Amino acid sequence: MRWIWIHETILPIYISAETGFIIYETHFLGNVPISHEYIELNEIVKRINVCVGVFVCACECVHVSRKRGIFLKPIATGNCTTPVPELHNAAGLTECCMARTRFFSFPGLHNNVKTLPTRSQLDFLLFDAEIETKKNIQQVIGKVDQKGIKLSGFSELLKIRATEAKTDFPNRHDWDSFFRDAKHMNEMKPGERPDTVHFQELPCRWFAHLNDISSNKPSEYVLRKVMSSFGDVREVDIPVNDPYRRKMSASINGIKTFSFGGDLLFEAYVQFREYIGFAKCMHAFQGKKLVFAEEDNAWTTNIKVDFDRTKHLSEYSIKKREAERDKLRAAEREIEERMKRKIEMEDIKIETERLKLEEEMKKKMEKKLEKKKAKELRRKDREEKRRQKRRQKEEARIKKAEEEEEERLNRKIALEERKLLIAQRKLEGIRLLNELFDRIKILR
Repeated sequence: MRWIWIHETILPIYISAETGFIIYETHFLGNVPISHEYIELNEIVKRINVCVGVFVCACECVHVSRKRGIFLKPIATGNCTTPVPELHNAAGLTECCMARTRFFSFPGLHNNVKTLPTRSQLDFLLFDAEIETKKNIQQVIGKVDQKGIKLSGFSELLKIRATEAKTDFPNRHDWDSFFRDAKHMNEMKPGERPDTVHFQELPCRWFAHLNDISSNKPSEYVLRKVMSSFGDVREVDIPVNDPYRRKMSASINGIKTFSFGGDLLFEAYVQFREYIGFAKCMHAFQGKKLVFAEEDNAWTTNIKVDFDRTKHLSEYSIKKREAERDKLRAAEREIEERMKRKIEMEDIKIETERLKLEEEMKKKMEKKLEKKKAKELRRKDREEKRRQKRRQKEEARIKKAEEEEEERLNRKIALEERKLLIAQRKLEGIRLLNELFDRIKILR
């Protein structure tokens, strides 16, 4: 058998080239696909909602909402068991894998392996085989039942025992007996009577609003429109859409299961106004899987459907959730106020520290400016003193020069006066001599 890779998700998906059957596996032994986590693998496969359009037979699909492309398709599942002698080594495991491979080769089977062989005195390979269409299930079971698989090393054939699987789905007797025997229920009140359907593992994207389909957030409006095909819807609740729901007590939050899908899957509660709408919805989903068709592609997924046993949409529960939501909002507001006050106090502290730092910086700058001014004043004083000193020196020099000049002039004047006096004396001497000579001449 050849295995062809066709898609890549969290898990590898393979399709048999000979038979066209889908096989979901996590490990390989040689060329044979095996897995050591069958239960977890099956759960994850369901939650990933990996499907191929060619396997969705439109002839058995019943529309729920053509506008949204939501349909229901009957689940056709067979239980198959194969006794295997006790395994002692890896070769035995290889033989089990080969037995599985031979089992896959039966025509008309499209399977997911659910469990590992369970060891006792005689081991069993347990298979859950899903057939493409409900009408072919008896034919396929007839082809598989009592057929033998030959394993090397064992002389006897290992026979397959195949039966049609029964669906674990509540019927009218279940909800009638539950509400009849429940002492805490009042069938006169909505939510305390058979009127609410509990859905689990619904794909978020299939019920997202058309204008916001990329967000993967389910819309209560879309779910209400889809479910209104069964009857008038009174109330719809999607716990995942309520941000406070996971903080509420488990008795009223409506969250019943942990989902691997996170934001891929959701659970919801749909309450009908009339019993007939509830009954039609329950009967419609009994033994069905959900189909989503978009253009030329189609996807299927198994979902869980049950009637509500917890009074989730009763008036009391709604009011209690609202009261708890108000408490959570008040607590959230208080936390926000506390955080706001804390932030404000931190801001005030930061602002105070900033102002203090600015004041210190201002004082430092003022001190620095004062020092600079003082330094400048001292410099100016020194300059003034130097100028004054230079001025005094210049004045002293000028005064000295003037005094020297005056002294020189005085000396010059004195010299000139002396020269004049000498000249006068000479002139007087000459005159005196001339007078003497004249008198001498006269005397002669």
